[in-house]
Amino acid sequence: DMGGSLKKPNKITSIIKDIANFGNDAQKTMKKTILSGGDLKSFNTDINSFMDSFKRMRVGSKFITNILMVALTGLFMTQIPKLYTLHKTNPETDAFRNNEGEVVRASK
Repeated sequence: DMGGSLKKPNKITSIIKDIANFGNDAQKTMKKTILSGGDLKSFNTDINSFMDSFKRMRVGSKFITNILMVALTGLFMTQIPKLYTLHKTNPETDAFRNNEGEVVRASK
């Protein structure tokens, strides 16, 4: 229950302030928990190692995504001719065919 905080005159500002306060409280609690078991230097080292591994994972995932996109595009491109030969006719010329299936040229 928000305790009626959404009924304030400026709802958006109050929500943003509440979110900022929550973030600050969570950060303070995390710092206390981490610092109780070690010093701030070890906390910074943990963050640096986490960020390094995050960057490596991100670069790796971009590389894999690019390779998969090239492969999937290639597979899709191999299916396009099969779509055009599904009815053994070119769909672009269907509007110009007569009942026998012959392409009729427009008279000049």
